[in-house]
Amino acid sequence: GVIGISIATVLFNRMSASAIADDNDSVIYALSHGLRNAAVATVFCMVGLIVLAGPIAVLFSGGDPIAATIIARLIVITALGTPTLTINYLYSRVLYAREDARTPFRIQVYSAIIMVVMSFAASMLDAQYTVYMLAWIYPIHNILLMFISHYMVRRRLGYYGQRGIVSVYARTILASLFAGAIAAIALWLLGGYQLDGFAWSSKITAIITLVICGSVMGLAYLAGVQIFRVKEANALLAPITSKLERLARR
Repeated sequence: GVIGISIATVLFNRMSASAIADDNDSVIYALSHGLRNAAVATVFCMVGLIVLAGPIAVLFSGGDPIAATIIARLIVITALGTPTLTINYLYSRVLYAREDARTPFRIQVYSAIIMVVMSFAASMLDAQYTVYMLAWIYPIHNILLMFISHYMVRRRLGYYGQRGIVSVYARTILASLFAGAIAAIALWLLGGYQLDGFAWSSKITAIITLVICGSVMGLAYLAGVQIFRVKEANALLAPITSKLERLARR
C-alpha cells in the first residue's frame, strides 16, 4: 500500500494533466510506467514476506512458537496479494485522472460482492480453518479485482503496453525468486526451519535473523535484476545509488 500510494501520488498529477489535455498517449505511458516500476518493489516484498515469514511471526507471537507458526502461515497467504493491491490502486487512479468516478464505483461493487461471498464461505468452514480462509480472501480478492479493473481500463484506454508490463513482472518474479532462494539458504543456516532453531529462539534472535537474511536477499536481488535485465530497477534504485556514491566520495 505504501509503495502504491507513493508511485500513484507522483503519477496522478501527470495523468490528470494529460487527461485534461486529451493526451491519451501520455496517460497510457504514465500508467504503464507506474505499473512496471511498482513490480520492482512489490514482487520483491512479496517473496521477502514469504521467505522470512517465520522470524517476522516470532516478533508478534508473544514467545509462543505455535502461535508463531500460525501467524507465519497467515503472512505467507496474505503476501500473495501484495503486488496486485498496488496494481489495483494504480488502475483506480488512472480512471480518476480521467474524471471517471462511475467505473471505480462499479469495480468496488464487484469487490464487495467477492468479499461477501468469500466471507460467507469462510463462515461455513470448521473454526480451525476459518482464519486461513479469511486470509485467502485478501490475495484472491485482489487478483480477481485486478482482472476486472484491467478489463475496465482496457475498454477506456485501449492497449496500454500489457505485454511489456507482463514481461517486467515475469522477469522481476525470476529475480525475486533467485534472491529468495539465497535468503532461504541463509535462513536454513540460522535454524529458520526448526522451531528450536536460532531464528525462533526469541525476538532478538528473530531480529538478527531478519537483518542478516534481509541484507543477503537485498544484495542477491540487486544481482538478480541485472541477470534478468530488469531495467526498471535501475531507475528505482538510482536515488539510492547516487546517494551512496556521494557518501563514498566524502
